[in-house]
Amino acid sequence: MEFVFNNLDEYILVINNKGNIKYCNDCLLKKLGYSKKDIYEKDIYNILYNQENYINKILNNENEISLDLTLYSDYKDKIDVTSKIVISKWNREKGIFIISKDISEKFYSKNDLENLLDHHPYASWIKDINGKYLYVNSFFSLPIEQENVLGKYDYEIWEKDILSEFKKTDKKVIEEGIPKLIEERRMINGDVRWYETCKAPIGENGKYKYLVGTSRDITLRKSMEEENSKKHKYISNLYDILNEKYKENDLYDILNNISHNTKDYLEADGLSIFLYDKNKEVLESKTKIGLAVEVLKDIEDIKISNEDAKKLIKNNNYEGLMDINNRSFIKDKKNKYIKYLGVYNIVLNNEFIGIMTIGYKSGNIPLYNLYDHIKDICSEIGIIVNNFRLSQEVKKEFDRRVEIENELELFLDTATDLIGIIDEKGNFKK
Repeated sequence: MEFVFNNLDEYILVINNKGNIKYCNDCLLKKLGYSKKDIYEKDIYNILYNQENYINKILNNENEISLDLTLYSDYKDKIDVTSKIVISKWNREKGIFIISKDISEKFYSKNDLENLLDHHPYASWIKDINGKYLYVNSFFSLPIEQENVLGKYDYEIWEKDILSEFKKTDKKVIEEGIPKLIEERRMINGDVRWYETCKAPIGENGKYKYLVGTSRDITLRKSMEEENSKKHKYISNLYDILNEKYKENDLYDILNNISHNTKDYLEADGLSIFLYDKNKEVLESKTKIGLAVEVLKDIEDIKISNEDAKKLIKNNNYEGLMDINNRSFIKDKKNKYIKYLGVYNIVLNNEFIGIMTIGYKSGNIPLYNLYDHIKDICSEIGIIVNNFRLSQEVKKEFDRRVEIENELELFLDTATDLIGIIDEKGNFKK
């Protein structure tokens, strides 16, 4: 029994019902700084620090109890431990076993760790430096069942391209001896998946025996980053379109070009843009492309008062993508073209500019919620339309002034009276 106790990490102390020390394992002797001869000449009162109440509990208790105790070493150091008190036989006599651990020591088992790893949403694994798997948690996805993974090597599990990348990163982590955070692209069942993986070497003095790793699927994040990149590129293209089309003074061409770019960007099946004329109080159809031509064939101009236009800005419950059967302005509820129709306000500085509709066939609904992206696009379209209208007003004002100047010049050239124009210094200008 003593051989077993001496090979445990716990502190083992055995006393009799008078408090005399009958046994102390090597681990506790080392911690207290006593020799066997010294410790057996003492009793529990000598090594417990000012805890007479606890001593009475220990000596008089007949059941198993747990206590936090403070031990007193030969060096006069105080050692805080958590202890379990058990009554059992020692050398055929009643013995009180005090089994202790440092309070600061970690109290968990292998099962506790595995339960923790099985309930956090990252794949986790441990393998040796040769690539043999020693542990994987429940989130570890593989082409084979989890129970068949342990004891297998990387080359028995992964395809060649993934295996090559694993070997490359594993080697780098071991050589550098520090954890690495990397992004990995993998083909899983024919689909591209992205993973963020942290790998770290485990060992001592530069001799590493194991690799531990955690990994999480970041495919959605990568897709949204790509969408953001496409959006910024798209908006940049809109300004290029605007600058080019301003020269042609053709709003239809501007909107048509924008519509095709937007439809392609959103991978939609149809798109239309209606602009509001507040003087006529009419929402006018400006462009329809794709399946919107057929679905919205009966909708050209929609009468909307200025008051109702303001209400549309405040009450935007109809905005967003929904089943076309829930759209009250669609007469043909059984159309075979569009399954989902999105309606979005085009607003600038709280002024109603118009509406953009986006249609999708059945089975082509977007994977992600693109509402914020589409509203950003609508805002850009609002700026473009507003700038175009302002440019047209400026052009009209310029043309009107040129026309007035031409009429004035013609009048002066044909007048019979002598008329002259002089500047403030008295010099003739005309």
